[in-house]
Amino acid sequence: WRAFERIFLLIDAQALPPATAGPHYQAWMARYPKETSVPARYFVFLLAQKQFAAADTLIARYQHDFPDDRVFPVVSRASLAEMRGKPGDALATYDQAFDPLWPEALQTSYYSLLNAHRGLRDFLSRARAAAEANPGDIAPAGRIFFYYAQQANNAAARRALLEYRMRKEARHSPWKPAELRTLARLFENAKDYVEAARAWKSLSEIPNDAAAAEDGMAGLCSVLLTAPEQPIAFGMGDLTFLRDIATMDPYPG
Repeated sequence: WRAFERIFLLIDAQALPPATAGPHYQAWMARYPKETSVPARYFVFLLAQKQFAAADTLIARYQHDFPDDRVFPVVSRASLAEMRGKPGDALATYDQAFDPLWPEALQTSYYSLLNAHRGLRDFLSRARAAAEANPGDIAPAGRIFFYYAQQANNAAARRALLEYRMRKEARHSPWKPAELRTLARLFENAKDYVEAARAWKSLSEIPNDAAAAEDGMAGLCSVLLTAPEQPIAFGMGDLTFLRDIATMDPYPG
């Protein structure tokens, strides 16, 4: 590893032609195929040299080698589009891959790009229109939550999730496991542990789905451990019915 580091120091020190570095980056990636930092450095080099075709090929290779990395492919494709002078394509890259559960670094990058190109108002208006057109779809609610969460407006972000839940329940639309998992995690991000517990419990009660039952109970336990000081209500709305039982039953327990 130190030998490769030394190679690039010498290339810079001796002002060797940029083409000299390419084969060494390739060799470095071949020698350490599980290291994500090497292709990331190579990508920065390719952008600096405006080798856009090679950068595009590298992104595809990275996605194949590191399929679990959700950050680099999106950020790199957006950066490549910007370098090509196509900011609209950069925004479209984020928009098409959008996930409200993105890692914080990816969310910050997208929000910064929207802000830089004055696209925040349009983003919010499109999300609200989508929520009105498809009240039971969690995607628009996730986008609205993202918008307000990035502005540190936790009350508005939480309200977007509550409104979505109420729309869903008002239409008596059955919950999908993926919707409840997303809703629960977003409520956790908003530190609304009561609503998070409610979503996890609903997930655990989906019939004939062992994975949902396991995830729901695990999520509920996690919430109770994360916020042990909070009076978390779930189930029928609260646990006061236990008090009623205690007053009626002379032999409780």
